[in-house]
Amino acid sequence: MLLTEAGDRKVEVVRAIRTVTGLSLWNSKLLLDSAPVAVTEPNWLEVADEAARALEDAGARATVLCDWCDRTLPRPRCTARQGRARDGCAEDKAVRG
Repeated sequence: MLLTEAGDRKVEVVRAIRTVTGLSLWNSKLLLDSAPVAVTEPNWLEVADEAARALEDAGARATVLCDWCDRTLPRPRCTARQGRARDGCAEDKAVRG
């Protein structure tokens, strides 16, 4: 999984990096400052997707890459389509009309 952009809420993103990777506060901040960077090693798609979602919820931009061909894998951006609706989701409102 690739962290592509830090976003505006850096403190929350550092906390998310610590949660996903188990790194120390210092190393998490260094990882964030070196974006774009790989955050996790090649892993199962579900694990990488959950990690990317945690970082995106914290305000960062993350991309899931195929570890075999380095292709960006499509991910649903909105959890509303998966039965876990969030209030105020712009994509969900756009789908409903």
